[in-house]
Amino acid sequence: MDDLNEIARFHSAGAIVRDISPFDNLQSHRNNFELTSDLIKKWVAPYYMEIGSYDNEDCLTRIKKTKNEITKEVVLSLLGDFNWRTRLVGTYFAAVKGYSDLINIIGTHLLKSEVCCVGHIYSLALAFFNSNKCIEYLNVYLNYYLTKPHLYFDQEYVMGAIFYLDKLNGTSNADRHRENWQNLKKIWNSKNEKRTADFFEEQMPRLRELNNYNS
Repeated sequence: MDDLNEIARFHSAGAIVRDISPFDNLQSHRNNFELTSDLIKKWVAPYYMEIGSYDNEDCLTRIKKTKNEITKEVVLSLLGDFNWRTRLVGTYFAAVKGYSDLINIIGTHLLKSEVCCVGHIYSLALAFFNSNKCIEYLNVYLNYYLTKPHLYFDQEYVMGAIFYLDKLNGTSNADRHRENWQNLKKIWNSKNEKRTADFFEEQMPRLRELNNYNS
């Protein structure tokens, strides 16, 4: 029964696929405490279903109203929880607050892919910060996961981030991944490239607006 409970707990957290990867030895930021129900009620429940959606004006308004209360302690607590919901909100808040010193935490979470449903926001935050280190994390991710078609993770969104940053920066990082990307798309029969490109074009102005907002 304990094993079944553990499996159910991991599944609820978003750890639905377990894989051995070269990133297993990377040290993840993990809390040594449980988040309180009050913290989850205030910082997770109102946001996690709306962040990254195409119609989230109400969510943006709520974030503006509470931006001054979003501290680094709150963000670190969210990023350190083993759950896709908390990590999604924590990653987005890190970008909203401009906490570029948390790039390594976000990048490591992306590479390890411990939980589902958050890679698109990891990619969005790394594209927002747009540093050499961010681009390195995206490239390292693609070097590995584009060659793993059995792992249907966040390859499309990470590739979308690279396309977006190439356009923004005048670079050509996508070229090194193009062959593997095309091969993966054939295997997956994927036609979602425009969808992921549109995601970054649509979401980035909103994220910049929140980052620049001062109440």
